[in-house]
Amino acid sequence: PAASRDGVYAIFDPSASLKPGVTVDAWSHAVLSSGAAAIQLRLKSATSQQRLPWAREILPHCRTHQVALIVNDDVALALELALREGPGRIGVHP
Repeated sequence: PAASRDGVYAIFDPSASLKPGVTVDAWSHAVLSSGAAAIQLRLKSATSQQRLPWAREILPHCRTHQVALIVNDDVALALELALREGPGRIGVHP
């Protein structure tokens, strides 16, 4: 459960997080299985619509592991995820 995790969280930026041959699913599973307390979606130069597919791939893993998906700098995306995917642990980091 999330309550037993420490404060370490993973930052997802596809240019830095994904190595050749590593999928978003594999990356998400690996970091959460290793004990990450949350995943922060950080794609500074992307639009909400460009971020949405990444978030939708990561979110089910966050829900399975009962951790938050933190959407960096994008209130519109966080609200869209909550409306499309249902309420859950989705936060916005200013």
